[in-house]
Amino acid sequence: MNNKRNRRIAMIVAVLMLTMAFSTTGFAAWMGKTIEAQYRNITIFVNNQYKQATTANGQVVEPFIVDGTTYVPLRGVAQMLGYQVSFNPQTYRIDITGSGDNAAAQYEILLLQARIAELEDELEELEGSSMDLDDLEDDLNDDYDEIDGVDVEDIKLSGDEDDIEVEIYIDTTSSSQWDAWTDLSDADIEDFLQDIIDDILDEYPDADITGFIEDEYDDKKVETFGIDTRGDVDLGGGSSSSGDLGDLEDQLIDDYDDIEGIDIEDIILDGDEDDVEVEIYIDLTQTSDFDYWVDNVSDSEIEDFLQDIIDDILDEFPDADITGFIEDEYDDEIIVDFDIDSSGNVDFDRDL
Repeated sequence: MNNKRNRRIAMIVAVLMLTMAFSTTGFAAWMGKTIEAQYRNITIFVNNQYKQATTANGQVVEPFIVDGTTYVPLRGVAQMLGYQVSFNPQTYRIDITGSGDNAAAQYEILLLQARIAELEDELEELEGSSMDLDDLEDDLNDDYDEIDGVDVEDIKLSGDEDDIEVEIYIDTTSSSQWDAWTDLSDADIEDFLQDIIDDILDEYPDADITGFIEDEYDDKKVETFGIDTRGDVDLGGGSSSSGDLGDLEDQLIDDYDDIEGIDIEDIILDGDEDDVEVEIYIDLTQTSDFDYWVDNVSDSEIEDFLQDIIDDILDEFPDADITGFIEDEYDDEIIVDFDIDSSGNVDFDRDL
């Protein structure tokens, strides 16, 4: 009897203990705790951009500090980083999904945008380092208006950053300008041209520069030039002639100043050591000169004159193919055409 009673009591005690155990678990899950939170206007920046955390309804939630630990709103911060947050009110479960790729992508975009801005600045700086040819042309015209007393009428630039041709125009119509020009030495002209070339190379350091000086009085080139590999001016060089041709041209002008009494106004050599074109200019404006040319200068005299010039050229350039003409500056008409045969003998046609 007592055993039955004891078992019944033990069972009741066991049930009560299980009931208390479950009750304790339940109470622990729903236990409340009073905390002291500190709000110190904490701000959140993502990739250096200010952000505000909000609830699902859009209400701003401010971060706070408890016992030295900063607490931030989970939903707001997670969404800032590209995650999605959901909450199940029945089970009180929070689910965070996604990989944060949106934030990573935004960060990469920010980096790329910064790099693009940097490259644009560099490009603008590079483009600004060289003025265009028109602006450079204006500067040269402002800075170089004379060659030791010879007025420079105009300076023109053509081409591109790799190949630039410089056209310089003077006018020796007045006797004072002609005298000033003839008083110039090669060194004077070279110094003038070198200053211009240096200014161009400052803007376009890799440019190949050629050019000429032309007298507007008779539209004739009075000097041609280019540059060597060091950027030094080469008188007689460039597209019109080589440096050696320029020296030979000067020699021919000194040696051949008339054809049987008809003054030679100019002799210009054009081309290179393999192909030389000879331009010879006379002026038959005066009737007496015209008549003398027609009536007194024979074909044989023209032939002898041309042969002497050709022989001088072949002495310097024995393999050159030589062609040329004599032109009357009165009407810019070619009155004699000539070339040479395989033996170096002149062959010409006379139109006047």
